[in-house]
Amino acid sequence: MFARRPIPKPSGFNRTKYEIYFRYARAGGKLWTPAAKLPNGKTDLGSWHDLSANLYGMNREWPNGHYATRERIFREHREFTQGLLWLLANDPEIPAETRTAWRDWGLPKDEFTDNGGWPRQLYVRDGRRMVSDYVITEHHTRRLNPAPVADPVAVAYWPTDTHSVRRIVKDGAAYNEGFVFDDDHWGPFGISYRALLPRPGEAANLLTATCPSASHVAYGAIRLEQTFMSLGQAAGTAAGLAIEHRQPLWTLPYDQLGERLRRDGQILSLSLVPSLR
Repeated sequence: MFARRPIPKPSGFNRTKYEIYFRYARAGGKLWTPAAKLPNGKTDLGSWHDLSANLYGMNREWPNGHYATRERIFREHREFTQGLLWLLANDPEIPAETRTAWRDWGLPKDEFTDNGGWPRQLYVRDGRRMVSDYVITEHHTRRLNPAPVADPVAVAYWPTDTHSVRRIVKDGAAYNEGFVFDDDHWGPFGISYRALLPRPGEAANLLTATCPSASHVAYGAIRLEQTFMSLGQAAGTAAGLAIEHRQPLWTLPYDQLGERLRRDGQILSLSLVPSLR
């Protein structure tokens, strides 16, 4: 095991916040445990498990929140996560097998060294998205008969991947609602240039690479770093051409933009993407 910082019990630790973990374990559920899947003995917690560090519904105020609101939400998530990791390794009501698995884990000593090993930011998976005249939807993500895209400026290559958005009671049991990960039916798809632009009457000089006009489900297939980099390349190229030719972004000929992107090595055709099957 590599150098780590032990995770202390948080001040003000409130054990009742974790009642569902105790009930899940008593009912025979297997709580998730880490595995060293990254270099230097590190792991990615992921939080895609039934019970994890996700705080469903506790982040609704984030997109429109002011600085104080976002600081509170950040603090709540940090305190909850620290408390959960301590509890999984130490609380006697947690099964011994789980406690043993967690006991050797901690925060890496070589990351965020001036912040106690903790990241300074939340991972905001999905927040504000633009709504323009062209909206990318789940229909574009289908492997069979996807919605056609006439003006692609990048290709998304990931399933429709979104975490649950809330926890409800269904048929007398807790139920995580909203999880989507399409293993079987997704395919790569082109991202329309029009999805990077607002409606013409709203703004004339705006392009976005990270919050394009897309539905919640479709955005789950777009929100990858490699896709953002491709969209950043497309947005920068479009802005440069618009300045060069003194044209509004909306009137920029796609043939001109597509040709420049292809010349610079951008993949726009699905025929150049490796087959999924």
